[in-house]
Amino acid sequence: MDESKILESFGATPLDMEKLSSYEQWAYTFFHKKEFVADPLLEFTLQLDISKIDEVYRRDFAATAGSSLTAYLTWSMIQAIKKSPSLLCREVGGKWYRFDNLPIFFPVATNNNERFHEVFMEDAFTFDWSNFCSVYRESIEKARDPKERYSQI
Repeated sequence: MDESKILESFGATPLDMEKLSSYEQWAYTFFHKKEFVADPLLEFTLQLDISKIDEVYRRDFAATAGSSLTAYLTWSMIQAIKKSPSLLCREVGGKWYRFDNLPIFFPVATNNNERFHEVFMEDAFTFDWSNFCSVYRESIEKARDPKERYSQI
């Protein structure tokens, strides 16, 4: 996918760097320089007590077709990211953009020799809970089906 297609597909809006705080201006460039950060696509491990989230999921969201606790956690993460504009910013072609419709990417166990396959969901930021569950479940099923995966190559 070329740069213009990425910008159009994922709802990119150029950032006015002058309107950002001095910390944001520094951070955006610092965390993308390989001489300072080994992997600019920051990876981290986080330990959380999700017992209350599980209660909310089971009470208010579990009845939706195709739902799972993992789907609910993913959908909730998207809702939180949408409220944090700095998490929606990416540098493309040397210019900063805010993306209002980023895709999400995650691995799924396949129960075959590959062990894991990636799921790439577009438009996830636009879905309500019900639509998210439907697309999430369909994406996982496709990732686990070798015939479906290889037919797309």
